[in-house]
Amino acid sequence: GKNRSLDVYAGTEGIDFIIDGHSHTVMTSGMDGEPVQSTGTRFANIGVVVVDDKAEIEDHYLIAADGLESDSEVAALTEEIKEKVDAKYNEVIGYSEVELEGEREVNRSRMTNNGMITADALLWYISNHPELINDGTDGVLSIQVGGSLRAEIAQGNVTKKDLFTVHPFGNTVNIVYVTGAELLEVLEASTFCTPSMIGGYPHTSGIKFTIDTTMPYDNGELYPNSTYYRPASINRVTIE
Repeated sequence: GKNRSLDVYAGTEGIDFIIDGHSHTVMTSGMDGEPVQSTGTRFANIGVVVVDDKAEIEDHYLIAADGLESDSEVAALTEEIKEKVDAKYNEVIGYSEVELEGEREVNRSRMTNNGMITADALLWYISNHPELINDGTDGVLSIQVGGSLRAEIAQGNVTKKDLFTVHPFGNTVNIVYVTGAELLEVLEASTFCTPSMIGGYPHTSGIKFTIDTTMPYDNGELYPNSTYYRPASINRVTIE
């Protein structure tokens, strides 16, 4: 892609240093010496940047997180904040009569009750806010990708914490206008390998679509800045 921190640095003037977040890369500088530092994922490293009294970067480096001793003052402060957050997030906001599926493999390979209720909620929101769309609420559907469903919800009381565990990314509702042909293309492309896993697997509300997994996917050209191929023809998906 062209949206990496290294690309931002190459296309921007006046940047002294970039601390790259949510990247799987571990580096203290780019391959060509760019001032970009990234700590990787899952708290593998702690990134350190030393700034002197002239507000200039004196040093920067990574420390492996393994083996570091916890600081009692920081631990106490963390616990205090966690208690406040838990008090708010543990409020019960609903009840589920069934377990809502959360397995990664399942949500990325077929429709699940967790995906369907999420898609239903998106459609419900739009249907109750007709001022957000141009032509009323006819012909409106919703799509939730399976890769964003990150946990199950157990049968019983449902809390805000449950919802934020399922949906941790702070995604918002996006409204787009498509033709029927474009919708078919979206569904075909995002299920090209189904039933094998794909993060873009579409959980839908407002339509019923069928995938014929025995039919081959017809690879067209690559989508821009992507590893996915546009379908040269619609072979696998039909919409009712």
